[in-house]
Amino acid sequence: MKKLFIICLLFVAKFSVAQTESASPVAWEIATRQNDAGEPINVLLNVSLENHWHIFASDAGGDGMAISTSVVLEKFDKKNKKIDTINVTDSLATEKPVDVNMEGFGIVHFFDKNYSYWVPIDKNVYRVQAKITYQACNDKMCLAPVDKVLNLQVRSNK
Repeated sequence: MKKLFIICLLFVAKFSVAQTESASPVAWEIATRQNDAGEPINVLLNVSLENHWHIFASDAGGDGMAISTSVVLEKFDKKNKKIDTINVTDSLATEKPVDVNMEGFGIVHFFDKNYSYWVPIDKNVYRVQAKITYQACNDKMCLAPVDKVLNLQVRSNK
């Protein structure tokens, strides 16, 4: 009986976690953009936001309570050795953050619509890993901060 209870509890816990993850108002995708010769020249980090949700910019501003979005892109060579690390900032974003004076917080900076980061890559980059921390908010609440890792094979190791 105890085993059955534990199995049921694990099933309910797994189902609850899956619901929480799928209910996120923010989706991240990673891809490459290629030149005319088919060579990857940019890593694209696409951010999709549901209506009425936003995530803070890399400099959230305000009184320091807002959690800034952090995107760190690690680049790896053909032998899977890390060759570079970039702190991706809003200067690489396809949109500009919105600046709003929020009562009690001051002027904050956030993205409230879909956008992408375009990060240049060199020919010696074979794999990238993006480590992302962000917090999604709407006009009523902020969700707990999320840590996400995305991996992309840019070129074949062959």
